[in-house]
Amino acid sequence: MKDIIFDFDWVIVDSFGFHVENIRDFYELDFHENDLKDMQNWNIFDSHSYKVLEEKWWDWYKVHIYNNYTKLPIDESIKDVLLKLKDDYRLHIITSWWANNVCWLLKNNDLYEIFDEILCHEFHKSKIYKFNYLFDKYDFSPSESIFITDTLWDILEANEVWIKSIAVDFWYHEKERLDKWNPYKIISSFDELLEIS
Repeated sequence: MKDIIFDFDWVIVDSFGFHVENIRDFYELDFHENDLKDMQNWNIFDSHSYKVLEEKWWDWYKVHIYNNYTKLPIDESIKDVLLKLKDDYRLHIITSWWANNVCWLLKNNDLYEIFDEILCHEFHKSKIYKFNYLFDKYDFSPSESIFITDTLWDILEANEVWIKSIAVDFWYHEKERLDKWNPYKIISSFDELLEIS
């Protein structure tokens, strides 16, 4: 294996409670944890919840959360695993969040430089498009890579391009929900990534 591709929110950074609280406050909605989870049963941009938020200034939400979001800490154990993986693999991020927010959060946690590519919302909405971009640019095949994610929809998109997905069940979607799309593996601790080969 040559390359490891990570989703970002709820995989590298624990921002679940942060987003639930901020969406609720910013949009003045009766918004709960399950509403956020259900947004990513399918492509977030096609979900009913996203369309409701989009009509209420979704692009302004990223500005609203910027200062506090970019200061979120990444757990030290996750940092250690990422740094160890970097010794043997190229690391990339594919996410639906915004580049400025993601990149500055990584910079504030001293992790920005370890990723070869960070593809965010502005690059393209489709993760399938982003996967194929990485395959072409870095000249590797799906069989030479793995995708680390936390949602049903990400697993489905990874399946579309024949890349194996490892799903984490400790922050966002629970194991029973993740298992519906048959990920290659489900893990309950980030340390388990050190066992992949």
